[in-house]
Amino acid sequence: MRRSIRLVLALTLISIPLAGCGDDGGGDGDGDGDGGMVDGSVTDGGGRDLGGDPVDAGPPECGNGVLEGDEVCDDGNEDGMGCLDGCSRVEDGFVCVEAGAECVPIATCGNGRIEGDETCDDRNETAGDGCDDSCQREAGWVCPVAGAACSAAKCGDGLIAGFEICDDGGECSGSGDGCTADDDCAGDETCDAVAGDGCSASCTLEDGFACPTPGASCETTECGDGVPEGTEECDDGNDQIGDGCTPFCVREPNCTDGVCEAVCGDEVVFAPETCDDGNTLDGDGCSSECQEETGYVCTEVPEDPPDSVVLPVVIRDFIPACADGNGDITPRLQEGEGGAAPPYGHPDFQCFNGEERDMVELDLVGGVPVRSATATRIESDASFALWYQSNADWNRTVVQGMTFDRVGGSTTYQFATSEFYPLSSPLDGSAPAGFPTEGFETLSDNAGEGPEDDNFFFTSEVRFWFRYEGSETLTFTGDDDVWVFINGKLAVDIGGVHGAQTDSITLSDCDSADPGMNDGGCISALDLMVGGIYEAVVFQAERHTTRSQYTLTLGNFNRAPSVCVSECGDGIIASDEGCDDGEDNGAEYNGCDADCNLTPFCGDGIVQEDFGETCDDGLNLGAGPSACAPGCMDVGARCGDGVVQIENDEQCDDGNTEPDDGCDEECRIELI
Repeated sequence: MRRSIRLVLALTLISIPLAGCGDDGGGDGDGDGDGGMVDGSVTDGGGRDLGGDPVDAGPPECGNGVLEGDEVCDDGNEDGMGCLDGCSRVEDGFVCVEAGAECVPIATCGNGRIEGDETCDDRNETAGDGCDDSCQREAGWVCPVAGAACSAAKCGDGLIAGFEICDDGGECSGSGDGCTADDDCAGDETCDAVAGDGCSASCTLEDGFACPTPGASCETTECGDGVPEGTEECDDGNDQIGDGCTPFCVREPNCTDGVCEAVCGDEVVFAPETCDDGNTLDGDGCSSECQEETGYVCTEVPEDPPDSVVLPVVIRDFIPACADGNGDITPRLQEGEGGAAPPYGHPDFQCFNGEERDMVELDLVGGVPVRSATATRIESDASFALWYQSNADWNRTVVQGMTFDRVGGSTTYQFATSEFYPLSSPLDGSAPAGFPTEGFETLSDNAGEGPEDDNFFFTSEVRFWFRYEGSETLTFTGDDDVWVFINGKLAVDIGGVHGAQTDSITLSDCDSADPGMNDGGCISALDLMVGGIYEAVVFQAERHTTRSQYTLTLGNFNRAPSVCVSECGDGIIASDEGCDDGEDNGAEYNGCDADCNLTPFCGDGIVQEDFGETCDDGLNLGAGPSACAPGCMDVGARCGDGVVQIENDEQCDDGNTEPDDGCDEECRIELI
């Protein structure tokens, strides 16, 4: 390119006197033969008096697009880019090939080629993706292929990179000491990421942990503290279900008549979501905003039936206002009675007996049942309103996990016990809770069903959501009151104070909005459509000694969350792939193997002698910050190595030394 630039300058210099000439007599074109002079002074052209001394043409004008005087460049402007300091200096990293034309950068970050002092180029100028906004590789990343995305260097190095969600460092393979690199370990020990400490061996969060500081130990999270952390999808700080966030910190769908508002993380796909895998984490194929991630295809797949399913159950403990002949019971005064103080005795517990249907209205109001005006075994509307609402003056609220076991090899799940005393004998192994633990209530005899007395007088509430397919069934056996609502409508009614009774429903018998189209035994027209998402709620109450039994059987209520799978070989790098060269997969060196893992490559910092490498310093620029040349076969920079070495006066390097392709054999820009 040196010859090309000299040629351009020569042509420019030749054109200057020609532009000043008029006719072949050396005049200024006005016919007076004065060569652009009038009375010895310059009038036009800036030329010379051919018959006398040179005339001063004045100082050069920087920015006019013409090389004048001692200017070394003039790109036709003074914008401070490329040509600087009054056209006296070419900015480092730029070349000004032709006067009047824009100076161009030798190294352009974001063009997918490593140039100048760049150590990476991933085709963008965005920091935080492994290659920063000046095309310098960021700590914790590797950028093996120019123009391709960077990826995490290693899980366990204490740096969050690539698709890692966390990285709390690793442990030395022998001693178990904390580390972030092999050099932190003794001898031949390696520093490896481990699971069980909050951040898995693949650098994803584990349940019950948050890892806010890379390289530091993870912290346990507390569901219910009102602060969503770690794998918690939500945390509203209460023990309610049906309010959008379960007491287990899992998002609930918000559905009306089978149509749900899109809530990312609830395992239900509704526009504008393109997937929903039941969490709000990035990097697993379905993003934190429930959009398919690059390289993945997400489909809604019914879950393989697990051995068990755990649903949250909200239990509210009450103190009876009556004894009804039971000497184990010490009732408390009701609100308004002389000397009464919270917690008050509730008039609906141990005060009634006998079964009764139609005690509640057919539709939920505000998510809870409402007392029917004809009910005789409930004191009042106000007393019933307390059954499924938390109120410290009347009840204590406890949340437990209710485990439903799979029945045989079917898709039916069942929770069953003949001793349903979740406050004195918690379902999930937690500590006993409720008023007896506070000294406000004594335990009662359970009619010989166990060696110890138990805590009666409570309500329970279980909610779950399902995609209606037309084959769902529900059966309940127990005492006392039980009401099941599907899509907000009463479906099962076993009201009143009684021994264990059984009722069931096959949803397809009652799914029409037209009562005339449903089975004659349906309580309500449920108005269900196949494919719609609906809520089922089981409300129960234990109001009288001396027995408490509970069996709930659910058939075919499985969900179908999104399952996102990457396809190795499609040419798109997904979060669980180190690379993907499409049809070129299967390489052993400097490429991508058949399983979409990076092979050894020039730039991995390891001298791969089996593949002919003689050096590898991780950058391999041949000069500047590294000595190993591109290709890892020799040391030092050279024209044709594909890296623009500005310090060696290169203006370009297209990986060859062929002329007439825009970059000549001396790595100088050519005008084609």
